[in-house]
Amino acid sequence: MEAMNVVEARRNFSELTTRVAYGGSRVVVERHGRPLAALISAHDLTKLEAWEHEHGSAPSHQLAALAQVRAVRTAILAERKGELLPDSAELIRSVREERDDELTGLR
Repeated sequence: MEAMNVVEARRNFSELTTRVAYGGSRVVVERHGRPLAALISAHDLTKLEAWEHEHGSAPSHQLAALAQVRAVRTAILAERKGELLPDSAELIRSVREERDDELTGLR
């Protein structure tokens, strides 16, 4: 699969769509080295949509997982009477400092 910068893809859009539609190419369009979108043929899109229909689409699974996370967060907040859990990064830093102090004999 070919990768192409968004500026180059815009500049060569007509030629690119022809290659995708008739040549079977697939192109990932990137910005700053990160994928933004993919150009695929209408035939590939039809196959992808059929697969999603059969297996369920990823976005619907992601939305369901996000809803579940929100429900858990709400339950935790209710159990803790609105008090947020401590920041995990701060807890990890604190545990590391304690471990380092114990290893170096400062405690």
